[in-house]
Amino acid sequence: MYTVSRHDELAVLRMMLEDHYDRHRTQLTVLRQQEALLGSEDAHATAAATLTATTRRALGDIARALERLRHDNYGVCDGCGQDIAIDDLARRPATRHCPRCGPAEPQDTGRSGR
Repeated sequence: MYTVSRHDELAVLRMMLEDHYDRHRTQLTVLRQQEALLGSEDAHATAAATLTATTRRALGDIARALERLRHDNYGVCDGCGQDIAIDDLARRPATRHCPRCGPAEPQDTGRSGR
């Protein structure tokens, strides 16, 4: 019987986060190109600017999560010191608190494309 360790789960999560980071970087490049073509007066430009801001936030969240993974302090609650569930980390990679200790975090609406 094979047992999955927390270390193995975090390694899989790292690969997933790296993939998401790369896809968001590509999306940001495309959005910048669209903004340059559309100018600033078009309604599509406004939508592109909103998507750009959202993508930048996602990139920042993922980059911070990857940095904590590199320093082996990822996935531990800042409040109680307990491990944060892998499912919670997968849904909100930037979270630093378990559901019990954490401040109210925005709910994922499923619109981020991640």
